[in-house]
Amino acid sequence: MDDAPITCEEFMAKLSGRRFAIMARPGASKTMLLGYDEARKAFRVAIAAPPDKGKANVELEQFLSKFLGAKVRVVAGASSRKKMLELSG
Repeated sequence: MDDAPITCEEFMAKLSGRRFAIMARPGASKTMLLGYDEARKAFRVAIAAPPDKGKANVELEQFLSKFLGAKVRVVAGASSRKKMLELSG
């Protein structure tokens, strides 16, 4: 697993449906998509916000919404590193 960022096209190619899983790494120096973990069937995402009072979730939703051009929200795993997100737009 290398930590090279992936493109929107690579992200969308792995997406199946409107819900998708991510493995979060909060407290990173920069928010970015790191790749796809085949074993966990989840995207790996570095998040520049700390895991404190939902700050990382807000950063994650804002980053992915801008990256994908569609609203994204956390629907499960708000206090976990493994989260389920949903595209809604």
